[in-house]
Amino acid sequence: MKLAYMNNLTFKGLLALALLGMLLSSGCALKDPGTGTDFAKDFEVVLASEEISWPGSDLKKRFEQYWGLRFQGQIEEIRAIEAPYLQEMIPFGQYRNYMRGAGRNTLKKIEVFDIVQRSENFVEISLNLHFEKESGEETTSGRRDRWVRAQDEWFHVIRDPLIFPATS
Repeated sequence: MKLAYMNNLTFKGLLALALLGMLLSSGCALKDPGTGTDFAKDFEVVLASEEISWPGSDLKKRFEQYWGLRFQGQIEEIRAIEAPYLQEMIPFGQYRNYMRGAGRNTLKKIEVFDIVQRSENFVEISLNLHFEKESGEETTSGRRDRWVRAQDEWFHVIRDPLIFPATS
């Protein structure tokens, strides 16, 4: 009886170790603690100078998650990272149409030129997106990204008069 009990414990222990090993070795996808959404980070984020720094690791993770999911075409997931007012005021169909090109290109690198903390809960990030088009052509697109913190979570802010006229 005691031997059967020990064999059962040994089997369960080995099974647990095997499962743990599989989980640790499958580290290609990252899970954002805020949304629980998996995304593959196959691009690099480069700060243009040593003088630039993130106001916190939580914003950096959220920024990487947003852009990773956006270039993967995960519309529902990136919409959940948009500022709450946008989620409430813009119907999903309109947002999907606005993001219709998401997922067509492959993000290679994000080059951050400036991070300005306008207030404790509002940050602007100047950046270049380096990506490869479906045709294989490599291109760069510059932009200013805005992020707002609400209830201790960072959200992306769209300032585009076509999708949300009140932000222009």
